[in-house]
Amino acid sequence: MVIDVKADRHCGYRVVAHALGRGEESYIEIHK
Repeated sequence: MVIDVKADRHCGYRVVAHALGRGEESYIEIHK
């Protein structure tokens, strides 16, 4: 499966958030 996330300095956190089923925009919670 390929995930196309927004390319910015938080893209790693976006991928983890998506993999956890939380949605790309919940990366802020993952970052904490």
